[in-house]
Amino acid sequence: MADNLYLEDLGPESDDSMEAPEFEEFKVGEEKDVTADGGLKKKVLKKGSGWPRPEKGDKVFVHYVGTLLDGTKFDSSRDKGDPFTFELKAGRVIKGWDEGVATMTKGELCVLTCEPQYAYGDRGFPPTIPANATLQFEVELLSWESTKDITGDGGIIKTVVEEGKSWEQPKDKDEVTVEYKIFHNKEEVASSPQGGIEFVAGDEANSDCVIPAFSKCVTTMKKGEVAK
Repeated sequence: MADNLYLEDLGPESDDSMEAPEFEEFKVGEEKDVTADGGLKKKVLKKGSGWPRPEKGDKVFVHYVGTLLDGTKFDSSRDKGDPFTFELKAGRVIKGWDEGVATMTKGELCVLTCEPQYAYGDRGFPPTIPANATLQFEVELLSWESTKDITGDGGIIKTVVEEGKSWEQPKDKDEVTVEYKIFHNKEEVASSPQGGIEFVAGDEANSDCVIPAFSKCVTTMKKGEVAK
């Protein structure tokens, strides 16, 4: 059984004129509400690259500096010298981070202003953060790893190594071209021929797709995406 399977989706061919999905536009220097209740605001200091954004369950890597409204710094990953990592929208950080980081693109630098309900509430975080405090975080999204349970039972786990070049994904019965490498005990045991192989997405009985996992995985991939 293969321990790791690296896939690169080379097709189907797509119309490069098609636009990316619409997202709320945050212009540099303009502060806007992230949430409808106004409890979380974002001000972009530096725009990121591309349009992809991390999704629920992704492992994100950020640098941050946290301050009170009077400018008092209470925490900083930059001072510690290491990025901070967490699983997005898993409830492991304050709500303002879960909601705010999900709006960011790779390399973006912004300030998130979190009212108490999106921070530490009426409990605060003694002794550094008082009760009912509004907090500001300068956050830089360095990168993220997208890990998905494709089958819902842990049978196929996909981690994105390199983001795709478009937003489209192949549908069932689309013909796709894929390059792959199969590893066992960290050693490569098989790979696709030069130029990849072609098969029909979503057809697990397709003899051309080497193993059934290929057919399921490609329908979650974008053109040019590399995953394991």
